Amino acid sequence: MAASKNKYRVTNKKMYNILLAEVDVLMKKGSANVTTEESAEILAIALALQAYDLKHYPITAPTTLEGIIELKMYEKRLNEKFQFD
Repeated sequence: MAASKNKYRVTNKKMYNILLAEVDVLMKKGSANVTTEESAEILAIALALQAYDLKHYPITAPTTLEGIIELKMYEKRLNEKFQFD
């Protein structure tokens, strides 16, 4: 099955906020009350919002030793904190 092109494309913050409000309305119905079409609509909007976020607000990898260790601890779900002096 070929992947279809998303019908949503977020190009500015105003459009982002409009789509965010639209998906919020759909999600407030609850997963048991949305139709298959509405569920597909939520996914399409979410993917467009995610693409905008990744383009405009990239999350860079940590560069300090402390940051790298904290990231690895988070990924491995470790709770112990190290003290760096």
